[in-house]
Amino acid sequence: MIKNDLYRQTKATAHYDKISRVYDVFSHRAYYHKARLRAVNELRLKEEKSVLNVPVGTGQNIEYLQYYLKNTGVIVDISKGMLEKAQDKIIKAFKP
Repeated sequence: MIKNDLYRQTKATAHYDKISRVYDVFSHRAYYHKARLRAVNELRLKEEKSVLNVPVGTGQNIEYLQYYLKNTGVIVDISKGMLEKAQDKIIKAFKP
């Protein structure tokens, strides 16, 4: 069973690493904007709080969370490609 789980995890990681380059093109902002904005508003975040974003994917939630987080938060994803895209968004979002 553990071998099978590791195999599935490895395949999933490879899949998301591969599609990370084009994921945002196919998951356009117009498609999810209202839902994400509402979801973040429902969290009722305060500036002193942190958010654990799992899986972070390409970081599409960053633009909605940045107003609350003020440089705090944790992102996690199994895919290195997705994490790299998310890190790029974080750098842009929090640039002075």
